[in-house]
Amino acid sequence: MAVLFNMEKKDNIYFKDAYRAQYYLNVLGRVRDILIYQLTSFEIKIPVINKNRIADSIIVEIGDSLDQIILPTIANEIYNSKKSGLLKGKTSYDKYRSFFIMNGSWTKEAKSVKIKVID
Repeated sequence: MAVLFNMEKKDNIYFKDAYRAQYYLNVLGRVRDILIYQLTSFEIKIPVINKNRIADSIIVEIGDSLDQIILPTIANEIYNSKKSGLLKGKTSYDKYRSFFIMNGSWTKEAKSVKIKVID
């Protein structure tokens, strides 16, 4: 599970998968900041607005949507890595993790997903 830390509330926003979320967490952090800024202007008209809760709810929805968009590409790349014998580990989780991280660094296969999704 990935976490986007909310400095203002000292609280966390959780996402489904820590590895997949790395592709979009930075963007979501910036979007959250923009949402908070925009929602601040509503506080004058609606004083009881909870801008953090609204922004966090929107960010979770966007994160889930982005995860669903990127998932087919990642699944395909993991399948290709499996066919090539690049996945390491005894358990399914170890093999899944090895697609993203090997020897403490992001693998070139994991880095290539970002390029494929953006293109």
